[in-house]
Amino acid sequence: MISGVGGLVAIAAVAFAVVGSAGVPHLPPDYTAQRGTESYYSGEPRYEDLAPFIGNLKGSRSKLFVKVSITVVYRLGPELADAKSLFTERKAIIADRLNFIFGAKGFEDVEGAEHRGAIKEEIKTQLQAALFPDKRGRVEDILYREFYIQ
Repeated sequence: MISGVGGLVAIAAVAFAVVGSAGVPHLPPDYTAQRGTESYYSGEPRYEDLAPFIGNLKGSRSKLFVKVSITVVYRLGPELADAKSLFTERKAIIADRLNFIFGAKGFEDVEGAEHRGAIKEEIKTQLQAALFPDKRGRVEDILYREFYIQ
């Protein structure tokens, strides 16, 4: 048997080696404070084509409707590997937001490049809130594939 202070040191060293080799559990990083900052969103932009949206323009007697096909450009933070399922799960919310936006617009509100640019910003803001309310992803742009008024 090992005795004295030297023995205690030897036992402590063995115990430390055994416990130390087991490793300290590593918790995943907490990104909460970084969400919403430019450095949080890394990697290449991703693109998601939404189903074409068709809706009436403002006015109870309006026979005008709009058909819009858009692509959402977005980036993800390190907490999300993929967001395709979010677009599927929140399809009804996305349609509701688009109905709300275009239902409040008359013909004069949708014609012309400056109005369509403003609508892009509205769509971007609404989809950010619908898809990434926790800021784990960021909608960066809205691309029009089609924009018809009839």
